[in-house]
Amino acid sequence: MKLNSALRLKHVARASAAVLVVVLIFFATRSGAKPTAQAEVGNLVSPSSATSTTVSMLDPIRDYFSVSEQEYLAPRKQFSGSTPGRWKLQLILADGTTYPHIGEFYFAATDPFVGTWKIDTDRSKFTRGDPSFMFATLRIESAGGGLKSTASAADGDGLATDFMSNCALDGTPCKVIAATAMRGSSAADTISLKREDDHTIIATGTNNGKLVYKDRRVVSSDDKTLTVHRAGRTPDGRMYESTIVFSRVR
Repeated sequence: MKLNSALRLKHVARASAAVLVVVLIFFATRSGAKPTAQAEVGNLVSPSSATSTTVSMLDPIRDYFSVSEQEYLAPRKQFSGSTPGRWKLQLILADGTTYPHIGEFYFAATDPFVGTWKIDTDRSKFTRGDPSFMFATLRIESAGGGLKSTASAADGDGLATDFMSNCALDGTPCKVIAATAMRGSSAADTISLKREDDHTIIATGTNNGKLVYKDRRVVSSDDKTLTVHRAGRTPDGRMYESTIVFSRVR
């Protein structure tokens, strides 16, 4: 089957029920007119009619497409009482009729750690004299089977740095790439991440092969708070504990 048309997807939330209505509008090509876009089974299409969605089947129709973080979070918040992996949907065709069969809307699992986080110094706990932070912003992105982290921070001594790491989640050490010299007492040149569960990661930081810290990093059940329980070692070998709390920016 060949569709000489543009395919648009529009999400409309019904206030009365946890139903996502997906509107499929096919702009039929008039005789002799140049089509806006062409799509065949297996082609990729998107709301902007660019190629970014896979239609793998026609009966039943299975359509795969990506959405932004904001597009995902908005309906998930509205339908917080339902299961976000399987929202019901209806297809409304271009002539206004409703496709007779109810479908399901699936979201691929989203890593709770992914997003932009900013330190909450009021909720964080540092002991005077121990390594601390006066400012920190952390952006975490999915990277294959791991996480890419980009951070900008200033420690309690006012030493600022920007750094990045791209780590697997199986405990394999990865290098920390710093934009400036890492001079703080909690600076690490190597990090390893080990996922314990969906909301928990164990992180270990070392510098020149020596332990700097071991973290238990936990994202809250509402995905709004990232808490880092840190057991660290200062350069002179003194052990300390701190709690670093981040709030989600987006």
